[in-house]
Amino acid sequence: FGRGPMISLAVAAPLGLALVAFLCFLLCYTEAVYSYGAGWWSLVAAVNLAGCAWEGRNKRGAGRPVVAWSAVASAVICFAGFVAACVGAGRPADDGLGLEVKPVALLGAVGAAAWLGWRNLGGLTLVQEEAKPPEDEVGAAGGRCRRCCPACCWVFWFIVSAWAALHGILLVSEAVEYYPGDAQYVQVGERAIFTRCMGTGEPVVFFEHGLGGNSLDFVWMQRNVSQYVRTCSYDRSGAGRSAERGPMPRSSAAVAEDMAAVVEALGIQEMILVGHSMAGFNMRLFHRDHPEKVLGMVMIDPVNPNITDSCDPSETYPSPLISFGLAVAEAGVLRMLRVLGMLTAFAPLNELPEDVQGEYYANLVKVDYYRTRIDEYAVWGQSCTAVKDLTQDQRTIDAPVTVVVPVEGIYTDDMPAADEMAALGVNTTTKPARLVLVDDPDVDHIAVVFVERFAAHTTAAIHDMLALHAAQV
Repeated sequence: FGRGPMISLAVAAPLGLALVAFLCFLLCYTEAVYSYGAGWWSLVAAVNLAGCAWEGRNKRGAGRPVVAWSAVASAVICFAGFVAACVGAGRPADDGLGLEVKPVALLGAVGAAAWLGWRNLGGLTLVQEEAKPPEDEVGAAGGRCRRCCPACCWVFWFIVSAWAALHGILLVSEAVEYYPGDAQYVQVGERAIFTRCMGTGEPVVFFEHGLGGNSLDFVWMQRNVSQYVRTCSYDRSGAGRSAERGPMPRSSAAVAEDMAAVVEALGIQEMILVGHSMAGFNMRLFHRDHPEKVLGMVMIDPVNPNITDSCDPSETYPSPLISFGLAVAEAGVLRMLRVLGMLTAFAPLNELPEDVQGEYYANLVKVDYYRTRIDEYAVWGQSCTAVKDLTQDQRTIDAPVTVVVPVEGIYTDDMPAADEMAALGVNTTTKPARLVLVDDPDVDHIAVVFVERFAAHTTAAIHDMLALHAAQV
């Protein structure tokens, strides 16, 4: 009788924790979608703890060491999931960060199910001495298998539990550090789009990032220009802090519509439009629909439909390398590499201001970063064709245009095509187009915006355009 209350407590405590975790899960699901994975971990791990306690009640003696070590693994993941769920309850619903933990959570759940099933089906023969067949009946190989399989199963479950727990803790720490609750969002339909506006004064300088980028791409330029006028950049759907991916297909036409909605929500009437890479498509389609809002354009190594082979609207373009990145991101590998200081594939990021490098790296390990890149590149042909099919009047930009190109970039082997882009803005002698060549052996398509001394060329082009506008007013 003396052991009864102790046994009941050993069973009731994990079950109570499971109930609390489940309630947290429900709360977090309504408040912060990303806590879905963390809450699930808590629930699975707490149930496993209850299973451990139940096994300890029925298999005393030799079974205790197994129960104790199994409980350690479950306790680790349960604690991490519980903390992540509690923190997540206070996060804004548009963060959406934790959808990417689902594969890790699923792997943990599979490991838990395998482990519990193995034990409940009598696989752990080391706790049932009487059930062990004589060695001479199974041979030495069978004995080794019987001893090793349970150990391997436990090691697998422990590693998966620890991995999932650490992944959850890192995810929540990123949410707290890099995604503050007072961030400035605007609504585009049912999606929350993050905007980064600073400075005051007219005209507004509006930045549009390229494929795989986000609002921080323009940090050097924006911080400089915002000393004189209002500047705004934003994260497209699925990029940066804008967690929700947009409706399919994610063509430049769809992006231009989102851009127009963001501009309207920010109350911008006229602007100088600045964009990098694939933004060249988006900017031209935005101008087609809203020419009255564009006072000028600065294009940084922009895509040109006339020099790309990927312009078939009926084809879906694959991204094998990005798909691989998606797979390793879903498993949490990139997040771990970042913590260990081994994520060096994005070396140009080290050229950004130190206070934004952490946030940019946090963006690059997110699953939706890769999904969004895949979504947008898959319909590259549609985006390219939409721009290529513009009429002559739609192609002509009745505003000054400056094209900034690095010596090593899209136009390395075809500089006349860059002149063609600059010529889009040639309409009158008072609104000239010009081409700015960044001639440096270290510059390329990415460095032209990430490295301060190269970004200075675009900053100067923006100031020139502001001066031209002021002279005409």
